[in-house]
Order: sequence, then C-alpha cells, then structure tokens
Amino acid sequence: MRTVAITCSIDEKKQWLNRDYIQKILSIGFMPLIITPDMLSVKREIVNNISALIISGGGDINPKFYGEHN
Repeated sequence: MRTVAITCSIDEKKQWLNRDYIQKILSIGFMPLIITPDMLSVKREIVNNISALIISGGGDINPKFYGEHN
C-alpha cells in the first residue's frame, strides 16, 4: 500500500491532527503516516518510503516564496 506522510501539530505532551486528513487519505486507498518534528532524525527514511507529503496546518505561505505577488 502506498503511504502519504502528513505533519501534525505538537505541544509539550500532545500531538494532534484534524481527523478529516486521515479519512481522506484512507478513502483514496493510501496509508497515512503521521510525522512529528521529533522524527527529523529519520527524515531520509521517511522521504524515501512515501508517495506524498502533506504539510498540514499553520499560517498561509507568502506568495513571494513561489513567485507570485501578494
């Protein structure tokens, strides 16, 4: 089964992710893999073994970073 890695929010003791992300990934036949910032030591293994990466949550990305105007 193909895997989609997805980032989650994290605080001192909890990790969370909107359940809709998981349900959508499963509905299209992929296996979700929730990743956290503390998994950076295994980032190469993760990247080499996933079909896609979803970076969830957070603020909007400034359009100048992908060549567009505000």
